[in-house]
Amino acid sequence: MRMGNLSQDGTQPNKIRSFQIDPRDDALCLESDHAREAKAQAPHQFQPPNRTAWDIAREAYERVGHAQGTLPGVPVTPKGTAPMGNKLARTPLFAPIKRGRRKIHDMVRLPSPGGISLWYFGKQLDVSDQDTYLTALMLAKGVASDTPIKINRTEFLRLLGRKIGGSGFKWLEQSFARISTGRLFYDTPDEQGSTPLIGPLRYDKGAEEYYFTIPADSLRAFGVKSFGYVDMEKRRQIANKAELAKWLQCYAVSHAKGEHRVSVANLKAWCGHEGRVRDFRNYLATALAELVRVGILGSWGFYEDNGKIKWFR
Repeated sequence: MRMGNLSQDGTQPNKIRSFQIDPRDDALCLESDHAREAKAQAPHQFQPPNRTAWDIAREAYERVGHAQGTLPGVPVTPKGTAPMGNKLARTPLFAPIKRGRRKIHDMVRLPSPGGISLWYFGKQLDVSDQDTYLTALMLAKGVASDTPIKINRTEFLRLLGRKIGGSGFKWLEQSFARISTGRLFYDTPDEQGSTPLIGPLRYDKGAEEYYFTIPADSLRAFGVKSFGYVDMEKRRQIANKAELAKWLQCYAVSHAKGEHRVSVANLKAWCGHEGRVRDFRNYLATALAELVRVGILGSWGFYEDNGKIKWFR
């Protein structure tokens, strides 16, 4: 439902959603609209002792999604996490590149595992932009698409672990601009089309408030049950300039927990690294060690003459 329109039951139009951001909590998982709806619809059903508001909200989310064949909003994920589409996480859409001049992608096909066909049009995105994207999704999860979500820029930057001030505010606006102006093109067995990733960061001069939206089309980046949970607290603990470690975090959570095996050559292609395999292998070892240090991975190791990598999560 868009701003300014009455809902079908005649209630008032959507208002800007405002959230106080606590670095330890995304403030949206405790009691969402979907959670209250689920409780109202099934008040007498058995509730396991450890069943949380998140469990109820997620079940309501999936029920609506299956009934409509679409997603009612950004996926609801556990407290302190952000949802990341599995297909996006396995591509260099948010590349672990160093600071400097960015490429302009003109319908560039994104390297990815078989079964994924994605192209991108726009300025190249990096893992810092991925931080912005994930933080925005964390604040928007469970909220209906196209609902304005008000943010405090200082708190948003603090969640990102970035410096507060004029340069930080400018960077945040530029990051939102890069993400919102790009366009992702996809080709699946069922559909072919394109979508933005997120709405732009807007400023209401009258209210002196910043807000963004999640366009309905951008929810196609997830697919029902096709996303992983990115632990944002552990992500903030990853060392500065460990770009590949952040990319690998999203790649890792796009797969089931347990042991994962993959070739070094494939990881090099899927993350967008353009250097020598030998250099990438050293880069990869440092990144994986960092993920073990912060508790995202349990262990890792090379095998088959260092041509493949395995880790346990």
